[in-house]
Amino acid sequence: MLDQVNQLWSMLDDMSQTDPESYQKFIKRHLQEGVEQCAPPAPHTCLETRILDPEEGVLYINLCGWSRVPAPKSDSEPVPLSAGKLEQVDEGNERYKLMNVAYNPKVLKRGEEDGIEMDQLIRLAMKYIEQEYQLRLTHSYKLASYKLKGCATRMKQSLAGPAKTKPQTAGTRRVQSSSPLSLQRDFMLTVK
Repeated sequence: MLDQVNQLWSMLDDMSQTDPESYQKFIKRHLQEGVEQCAPPAPHTCLETRILDPEEGVLYINLCGWSRVPAPKSDSEPVPLSAGKLEQVDEGNERYKLMNVAYNPKVLKRGEEDGIEMDQLIRLAMKYIEQEYQLRLTHSYKLASYKLKGCATRMKQSLAGPAKTKPQTAGTRRVQSSSPLSLQRDFMLTVK
């Protein structure tokens, strides 16, 4: 491993001396890729649907764009998604379930340009939730006027992996897990 690292450094040193322009492009490209990979998920669309079984209730699904989720290499490949944990949220008199689902931003961009494709992405997220949590959802949904239900910090924590637990303070909403499964879920289905 150390030999490979040394070879890489040697190659970069040579490139910086023999072709400074290519070296600059190489460095800029890789820095940009690093920034994109480290960027947090970004809220895109929030939708509301209903859980029919095993217990009736409201479900909000936050669809997010996240560059860590790979884009399919072709139209015939499955569309990957990444999902957080299904959460039970109690806010005052309001009680609902919340799920954060992320797609690659390029996938969501195609969905913006084609309503049918966006509908398929939404239904893919709903199918994932039904299969993963053994729920039965209505086949209808309503797009919310806002992009995110809940707070961005909680959404980022949900999608990024296990969060450190913080003690509850007055005014903080209570979020309970409805499943002991891990926070990070990856699921792939073919969108047809």
